[in-house]
Amino acid sequence: MSFNKTVNDIWKIYRASAELCVKAGQHADAEKLWLSALEVAEDYGPDHAMLTTSLEGLAEVFWYQGKHESAAPICRRLLRMYEQKLGHHHPDVGTMAYNLALLYHSWGKYVEAEPFYKLAMSIKTRVLGGRHPEVVSLLGNYADLLLMLDRIEEARELKALSEKVKATSWRKTGNWQAMPAAAESETLSQT
Repeated sequence: MSFNKTVNDIWKIYRASAELCVKAGQHADAEKLWLSALEVAEDYGPDHAMLTTSLEGLAEVFWYQGKHESAAPICRRLLRMYEQKLGHHHPDVGTMAYNLALLYHSWGKYVEAEPFYKLAMSIKTRVLGGRHPEVVSLLGNYADLLLMLDRIEEARELKALSEKVKATSWRKTGNWQAMPAAAESETLSQT
């Protein structure tokens, strides 16, 4: 029992160190740490959070380093894992599909990117609504992809839709929580 706790602690150290390296832009070091974390996590089985966290971290550092060929199979594996565990319409499935779309898009593999954009749009729109900033961003990126595929009219329609949503969306700041209550405000104005 204490062995598992020790192994778990080691994994947490790898994870924390890798995340610090990513924040510092030290992606090669982060890659080594995520690979070590993955080695530990693989022993816990396919449904363990340590495994998915390690895979996502490794895919992220591959992305930052432009190692698309290394990131793609990891992202596809994660997508399958999330679909099997969470269901086809879960927000995390949409996020991983979007990551794959962006990965293939930036890699110049436009045809491969499109089905992932469509899957991500379907899930994210259903879960978040068509006016959510993430959906609007997705629409814009998908429109850019369609331009690269020389599907100009479709791209224009999507771009117009994303711009229309941007122009008609009111955003709440949430800063009202930082404002003093009415009684406090009155006291402050008297001082």
